[in-house]
Amino acid sequence: MNEVLNDKNGNILNPKIPRYERTILYKNQGTGTAGSFTLNDSIANYREIEITYHTNDNLFGTKEVTNPDGRSELNISISAFKTVSNNTYIKVREININGTQVTNNSAGEITINPGGNPSQTTSNYVYIDSVVGYK
Repeated sequence: MNEVLNDKNGNILNPKIPRYERTILYKNQGTGTAGSFTLNDSIANYREIEITYHTNDNLFGTKEVTNPDGRSELNISISAFKTVSNNTYIKVREININGTQVTNNSAGEITINPGGNPSQTTSNYVYIDSVVGYK
């Protein structure tokens, strides 16, 4: 995607590049959701979607998916990791977006410790805060 440059007043500095229309498809700021949810519109209608999320360890991130337009279904993997007291925690959530429906395919956490005995759980610690579409 081409970057649109703006001045401090929001005026487009490079007018040959189109400014994409931004639509909030889902918003649950603060707590986010670990479960299924419904978008306000189908992903097939957008050039790009942006998913913001956080984990139970207060890690925050964004996952961008370009060119979902025309496709009604996507499988997306979201992951984050954090090291605390020599343990590394890897959190993963795989979601499916089919039109307006967002569901979980799988989720889990892997803990890698200095002793070399990794452990895993199927708990979902990745919470989706918002989904934004760009036309």
